[in-house]
Amino acid sequence: MRFGSLLAPRAPEPPAFDELLERRLQLARLNSRWTELEAVDLVERGPFLVAASDDAVYVRFRADPDHNETVPLYFTVTDGRVELFERQPWTWSELVERQARRKR
Repeated sequence: MRFGSLLAPRAPEPPAFDELLERRLQLARLNSRWTELEAVDLVERGPFLVAASDDAVYVRFRADPDHNETVPLYFTVTDGRVELFERQPWTWSELVERQARRKR
């Protein structure tokens, strides 16, 4: 019988899932290298998401954002969840034009 474990302080309860989502949203909005986008502005085009407002192209950011803080990231909030994106250096129109030239 171990008496020490009965008297030891309990570990704090882990935060609820909703609290974790809220904390992640707060951190995203406080990060000066991240820009919030409106989820309704993004339209899926194959593996890309294209902003209807300015033709910018984004891809989902799958890496750990803490490992490379020099990359400016973009995020949307859907149902309390933060989704990260990386902007591509070309627009959707430029991509379509390049593809059309290759087909000629």
